[in-house]
Amino acid sequence: MVYTFKVKNMSETKFPTTEIREIKTERLILRPIQISDSEKKNSIFNMPEVNEYLGGCKSTIEETNYYIAGCVLNHTKKINSLSWVITKKSPKSNTELVIGSIDLRRTNPDNQYRCSLGYLLDPQYWGNGYMTESVRAVIDFSFSEISKITSIGILAFAENIGSQKVAEKSGMTLDGIVRDGFNKN
Repeated sequence: MVYTFKVKNMSETKFPTTEIREIKTERLILRPIQISDSEKKNSIFNMPEVNEYLGGCKSTIEETNYYIAGCVLNHTKKINSLSWVITKKSPKSNTELVIGSIDLRRTNPDNQYRCSLGYLLDPQYWGNGYMTESVRAVIDFSFSEISKITSIGILAFAENIGSQKVAEKSGMTLDGIVRDGFNKN
């Protein structure tokens, strides 16, 4: 069973018509994903406590490189998805720490104005509000800078209480429950 959450903004504001850009929040910087982020993204994806909510499939570094190369191509061609890494400043130095990633994707090519969010966060940063902050920032960016998006959703497995809370704290409401068609394993 999968819960779907959705936030709507019906303003007439073509997916996407803007270049992906860095998004800054109070504590985080979301920057366009790069090939150099492959190792960290792959590491987070394959952590058991993260991967449990991603269908349980493992990813090789080659698959992650291929995925990120596709994301970079999407950014330059302005098609289908936008992907950022979530970074925070290290308190001990002036370097950035990659703590996760977030993607905005067209839900269905036939309905280019509905989008969904997918995200990963290193478990050591769970419970600090970083993902809620990131989701809110991407929603704000999407509705203000990408024209004609009518809704953005999140799919969360029933047992993924953390993602359900992120959706709710980000201003989304429960839109429905998918009982078939989205398998975890």
